[in-house]
Amino acid sequence: MSTARALPLWSIICIAAGALILAGCSDTETARDSDPATTAIAQDFSLKSLSGETVTLSAFRGKANVLLHFGTTWCAPCHAQVPTLKALTDKYTDDELVVIAIDSGEPEAIVRSFAEFYGISYITLLDLDGAVNIAYEAALIPSNILIDKEGHIHSQPSNSVPEETIAKLLGC
Repeated sequence: MSTARALPLWSIICIAAGALILAGCSDTETARDSDPATTAIAQDFSLKSLSGETVTLSAFRGKANVLLHFGTTWCAPCHAQVPTLKALTDKYTDDELVVIAIDSGEPEAIVRSFAEFYGISYITLLDLDGAVNIAYEAALIPSNILIDKEGHIHSQPSNSVPEETIAKLLGC
């Protein structure tokens, strides 16, 4: 294949890859049917937190709704969502909503530095091998998933924080 023909092919590949990356930066919210009888049960997991403890999702079942935020320190939209996540933590009590950030594949020191820089007080977990990210099909970063007190998933992985779905679930 000549260089003249290879260049346009690489250009198409780069444009397609860029479009996929930008799709991860979209601001869409997709909610599932909020009827618990028709929603999926969240898969349980255990991960180490920045405080050194092991946190298990099922520990919140029957106690609090949970917002899972899948992100990384290098993701600009993840940085942009920190104030919203902090505001949710301040707005709701621990028996109403618990925000859990799950960092995928980054060293603890980098994640700790990010959390300290932003003054993050919500739970931050380390998914070093990305297994939880994969299990929740959180292919785009950031992804946010809302889970009710009974463990039912109320929103599909979404790049935006599902504030309307949270308010509806909490009766606000």
